[in-house]
Amino acid sequence: MKIIKKFMALLLTLAILATSISSAEQVFERAQYTFPDELPENSYMSNIVYINDTLYALVDIWNIYSAREGDVEFRLYAKDSSIIEEDWQNQITGLYTDGARLYAYCANIGEFFEVGVSNGEIVRQNRVKFNLENHKEIYYEEDGTESIHYPNPHDTLLYNGKFYVIYSSNESSGTTLCSFDIKTGEETMYSPGDVRSFAPYKDGKLILLVQNYDNLYYSYGAEDGAAMLFAFDPVTHSAEEIGPLRIEETPTPFYGSILYDEYQDAIMYL
Repeated sequence: MKIIKKFMALLLTLAILATSISSAEQVFERAQYTFPDELPENSYMSNIVYINDTLYALVDIWNIYSAREGDVEFRLYAKDSSIIEEDWQNQITGLYTDGARLYAYCANIGEFFEVGVSNGEIVRQNRVKFNLENHKEIYYEEDGTESIHYPNPHDTLLYNGKFYVIYSSNESSGTTLCSFDIKTGEETMYSPGDVRSFAPYKDGKLILLVQNYDNLYYSYGAEDGAAMLFAFDPVTHSAEEIGPLRIEETPTPFYGSILYDEYQDAIMYL
């Protein structure tokens, strides 16, 4: 099944990554999981979160599967059969956690909620509607009918009560960084542009990976367009440069993810 192959590949890659940058004393073993055979062949997994001793995976936009420590197979945790099939805008686009609770987000309508379960069904608790006015896109049909669309984020992150979002620009290769308060839905815009990835850092800060694609593609300088790391403080809106992600004779575009490892005080990337 495709979903199993994708999951196995992801875990294998993470294991190789961790082993390659860690100290010799540490050993990382690959964990292999399966999903029930009744899943359709074209099923796909959006993302995974870990809470305490359990993994939660979003499958096919409306189902959540889980696997506890020691399990070898994911099982259906809860399904969302409310209005997903009738209204695609309500589909879940990602799962998140603050370390204790499971949350979900619907990017098409800007709805963030805590995941509850009742009789095997997902219950949308403590719903918060984000104000997406700054990001809406307006299109006009052939008959002149106005159509409003909210794009899917380039990347998202739940951290310290804020839901951070990177939006890609349709007009250029740049991106914008903002956050939403998960209790009020209030948006805060930040000045760093061209943010390609981010991760929680220490002291309430974020690690930002910034890369200007225009400089990358339209310059021949060795340093132009390099992927740079910054320590960003959301409170003061200030960014302190750390340095390049990697040393390259010719910079290449970064399409992966970064992670700060507090135990080794190191930035990992995939």
